[in-house]
Amino acid sequence: MRGSVVKRLFLIGLIVCLALLVFLFARRSVVVQMALENEFPRKNMTLSLHREDGGVIRVDGEGKLYADDMKALLKAAGISARRVEDIIVGDGITEIGYGVFMRQGNLKTLKLGRGIAQARPGALKNCASLEWLYLPSGLRDIGAGFLFDCEKCRVVTDAKPEDLPPLDNVGEADRVFAGVDSYETLRARVDGAAELPDALVLWW
Repeated sequence: MRGSVVKRLFLIGLIVCLALLVFLFARRSVVVQMALENEFPRKNMTLSLHREDGGVIRVDGEGKLYADDMKALLKAAGISARRVEDIIVGDGITEIGYGVFMRQGNLKTLKLGRGIAQARPGALKNCASLEWLYLPSGLRDIGAGFLFDCEKCRVVTDAKPEDLPPLDNVGEADRVFAGVDSYETLRARVDGAAELPDALVLWW
């Protein structure tokens, strides 16, 4: 009789301990999330971030993408901005905020979605490793310093050259691939003169 009482008390104690652990873990998760939101306050809660094949980062959602949004999404996913090499911004994004990709030193390819009409100043400032950038034909307003210190960058767009807004330090004709609407067209245009990364295949 006494043994069964001890067993019941032990089971009750075990259940209480497990419940307490679950409570503490849930509370800690909430505290961590609150700290993250305080450090990088999200301005657009419709956004999501996930990895594509080959480690390409895709950001989807609607509306504007701000620097704080990008930082918070990467941190929540446990991804260091320093290790990001390829980013695709979804077609639902309409505006790129100031300094969204600033100082991402290892960023090599970036596609801006077809819904983006405006890019704020310095969005890609100091991205020295950036090699390929896709600008949608609907992009009409590009802020000053958009591509500052991105000397290796090649701009790919399906727009006509005359429809492109001013591109700061991207002036030479051989650095702007205009009227390119597919990976095959780009590959034919390059004609072996440049190595095309696998990330470009996902653009179209």
